Amino acid sequence: MATLLNQETTNFSTGMVDSAAATAYPRFSVAQIINGRLQPDGTIKRRSGTIRTSSAVANAGLGYGGSQFTLADGTDLIVAILGTKAKKSTDKGATWTEIATGLRQDYYSFATMRIGATNYLFMANADATIKRYDGTTWDTLPNAPAGVKFLAVFNGRLYAAGHSGIIVQGSKIYDPTIWASPDGLTVQILTHDGDPPTGLYQIGPHLLVFDRDATSYIDGFGQQTIIVAAGATGFSRSVGCVAFRTIVGVGDNAICWLSLRGVEYYSPGIGILLVSRGLQTFLQTVDWENIQNNQGRPSATYDAQEQNYLCALPTTGTRNNRMVVVNLRQNIQYQRPGPKAAASIDRTLSTSGGGLLFGGDADG
Repeated sequence: MATLLNQETTNFSTGMVDSAAATAYPRFSVAQIINGRLQPDGTIKRRSGTIRTSSAVANAGLGYGGSQFTLADGTDLIVAILGTKAKKSTDKGATWTEIATGLRQDYYSFATMRIGATNYLFMANADATIKRYDGTTWDTLPNAPAGVKFLAVFNGRLYAAGHSGIIVQGSKIYDPTIWASPDGLTVQILTHDGDPPTGLYQIGPHLLVFDRDATSYIDGFGQQTIIVAAGATGFSRSVGCVAFRTIVGVGDNAICWLSLRGVEYYSPGIGILLVSRGLQTFLQTVDWENIQNNQGRPSATYDAQEQNYLCALPTTGTRNNRMVVVNLRQNIQYQRPGPKAAASIDRTLSTSGGGLLFGGDADG
């Protein structure tokens, strides 16, 4: 006589959850994943990926950031800051060429802007000058304010912050060599706590200006049309950003970043949402003092194919050692050991459509 049995395929669709007691463990959750990756359908797939090491970057110095930079002719570059040197690669990291040396050692903010027929990559890390690169020539940006930490392009202007308290400055439209009035702009982002900016990011019709505990925005083009919304008129007076390299564009028209309460999600018309509730216990183990003292240390990227937001964080020591992953398709959240030290994780997309996850460790 045949016997009918219920059969259910095991899945982990609620992700990796560490906030439940052992006696009340959520269904469809997993406590730890080794050498595997959660898929949007709840299954686990063996971790893929390879490590590519180049003698030009091995032991080149601590990694302070990297960026994809596309030239006006469509050529894709990776520009990386390693120790006191800047290097570029035109073949997805197989070979590297030194393009600058004698740089200040700190984490960089990057912004790409087209001026005339040339694309420029601008870089800042609180040094006396903003660096500029067009694929051939590395130099400094004339007349730019000194000590700038954060850069963003918005409505044809290059904006700068982090160099003078609550001040945010914008260059002349399509001419970042001019910053003085009447062509340049200087605005104050005054929130309830008076904290200085901790990051800039343009999304939709707004330039978001973060501090640790608030999210403000700038709108408009010129002196007569500029709108500054901060404090009670901003997007939030309680949620800010603590690590500027975690601000990443995701999905169709949204961004994610790290705040004091976890990973945030914002899209115009939706507002700011916390998307890491399943990892609140883990987030209590994050070394927040370390992040406060080194706001550029955590870093993040977005995998458009898997729709994963990946954020590298420190829980102990002076390096990022854990990775928070939030799948935005099905709101799956988990955390795992990061790449070796996970100094930075910056995704670049090649012209052939392939993806490259650029990482660095303690050796560069």
